[in-house]
Amino acid sequence: MNAFGTVYAPYAVQGYGLYDVPTDVVIINERNIPGFPIKPLKVNKDVVLGYIQANHKGIYEFVDYYVSRMAQVDMVINTNLELQKLPYLIGISDTDTQNAQQVINKILNNELVVFANLEEVNQVKSLVNEAPYILDKLYAFKNNLESELLTFLGIDNSQIDVDKLAVDQINANNQMINLNSQGFVNLLTK
Repeated sequence: MNAFGTVYAPYAVQGYGLYDVPTDVVIINERNIPGFPIKPLKVNKDVVLGYIQANHKGIYEFVDYYVSRMAQVDMVINTNLELQKLPYLIGISDTDTQNAQQVINKILNNELVVFANLEEVNQVKSLVNEAPYILDKLYAFKNNLESELLTFLGIDNSQIDVDKLAVDQINANNQMINLNSQGFVNLLTK
């Protein structure tokens, strides 16, 4: 690739060697550049592969994990929102419908005391959906996942009002951000 100099491009592995290391790759011409090599290239002879993580996996896989987890949490949040809308199921006989409706209207009108016959109370049996309210916990979990991802990528993600925080709290994740950034630079300069 002397004609192109240093090019950062995705590649497709065509062959593996000992220890599951790529030996032949084809560079993917995403921008349709004329004269771009289309034949398989030998690794460390025709092309050099650079990795930004020590495990030689792309950042895409790491980010994809967090994005899919956040999407799963969003789906659970939506499901729980629907569960919170389920109505109460009240079992009564046809003859007691009007009496039960009067009792329910009194309750819905926020009356502190509702008087009803014992027979009406015994005949009205309700089934509550018992869906736990965990939306706030799910939303906090999603925010934690997003914060972890941003910290890994080296993006400062202080989402809290900075005026109320101490200096140590503001700089709490700077060390992690700097370590991740330095790790990327070290792997690129090897």
